[in-house]
Amino acid sequence: MNVRRILKASTIICIVLAPLVFVYARPLSLLLAAKRRARTAPELWIVPKPLTDTSIERSAGRKFSCFGYQFEVPWTDVKQEKNSKSMDIIHFANDTVVIFFDPAQRADLLEELTQQGTKNESALKNILPDEATRSNYSLRSTILYLTPRDLRLFSSRREMVSNSVLLMLKPMWADAKKGGLYAFQTEWLRGFQDGDPPHKSVTIYAFDAQDHEIELAIASEQSTSHDFTQSEVNRILYSLRPVPMAQSE
Repeated sequence: MNVRRILKASTIICIVLAPLVFVYARPLSLLLAAKRRARTAPELWIVPKPLTDTSIERSAGRKFSCFGYQFEVPWTDVKQEKNSKSMDIIHFANDTVVIFFDPAQRADLLEELTQQGTKNESALKNILPDEATRSNYSLRSTILYLTPRDLRLFSSRREMVSNSVLLMLKPMWADAKKGGLYAFQTEWLRGFQDGDPPHKSVTIYAFDAQDHEIELAIASEQSTSHDFTQSEVNRILYSLRPVPMAQSE
């Protein structure tokens, strides 16, 4: 499983706080360390682009419901389904796999980072920019739109530290090996798509109206001759929504 899914909020807090213990008094050192990291981390330079291809595959498909959310896929032949407490995995006959992670088991990162009364509260609030603390979506957006160009020597002390630390978290949600990074908004969700179909792997990070995060992965076997398309991804993405209350009761 991808390491970014293993990291819990407490681990992320340690990532944020660890450099502060040693270099908060010297923000320039932290900024230079982040600049050195940027030389070998191309994902730090990626920023979300608008998802311009919004075509939707309308062929016969199937509906699924996972962990309180529903969506449609443009394929009908299910080869295998695996359900666990943390994820549902659906294998299709065309060697495409859809993995839906349980949103309830995802830590609320913003809540953990800014929790009132914790020993970390003061230090964290000192480094997080105000716009990043409005919602989990805002925090993720702030991180993904940062690049090494935002590491400026003549920035304020707070900006040097916040940009450097948040940029260090960016590789958890941006992977240069998976292709592009895209921003989207539907009637029910807004968020980001990491990867594109030519690279045979796409991960959706979406946030609903209550700021709950939904993670959904779509992939195909490297050896298969079938490559899913963006319009097929869009069939899933634009149909993804919370299950209506009347159906969930």
